[in-house]
Amino acid sequence: VFFLGRTFNSISIWVDFTIIFSLLSFNFDASPSVLGMTAALYGLPGLLAGPFIGALADRKSPALVLLCGAFARFVTSLGLAFAPNEGVFAVWVFAKGVSNLGTIPAEQIVIRRLLSDAQIVSTVALTSIVDQCTKILSPLLGAALSFALHSQGGFALTAILAVFSMGCAIGVAGAVGWRHSNESHRPRYPDFALFWRLIVERP
Repeated sequence: VFFLGRTFNSISIWVDFTIIFSLLSFNFDASPSVLGMTAALYGLPGLLAGPFIGALADRKSPALVLLCGAFARFVTSLGLAFAPNEGVFAVWVFAKGVSNLGTIPAEQIVIRRLLSDAQIVSTVALTSIVDQCTKILSPLLGAALSFALHSQGGFALTAILAVFSMGCAIGVAGAVGWRHSNESHRPRYPDFALFWRLIVERP
């Protein structure tokens, strides 16, 4: 169930990325400056909130983060599908970037909890192959949807995938639970002071 949900998440992210910039270029006739601003909005949430979301996934339940992220991707896919102009569309692109933040750290935490070290090593090759195939095939799927529909209807696919991901997250919760057993002993946020000392003291 977990690896199926992981595949749904990966496909959804890459299809979204392809459709977003295809529609901005050909449906909204966006200028290069608008395209650049939208790309920055898509990536900005990871810079601003990425470490905090990752800490939340580690401190709380990664299954809960996966579920919330999938629900947020569902909502943002609907928002992108019905955005009336490029300004509203750009706002939803920013929200889409936020909705993607918890997926990767939560998946990494689930892998550590469900698999032994030996199992993790043995599954790296398989997951790498699946990830590379997803990175190649998903943009092609997104481009095909954009070409076939000539509209924002392609986001219906990512909304459906988000619903499937929610179901998989609920299945994952059956294995890892909705709460972390050592929650009270974990720091709330990443140790930025330690990170800075490592940079400064590095020879």
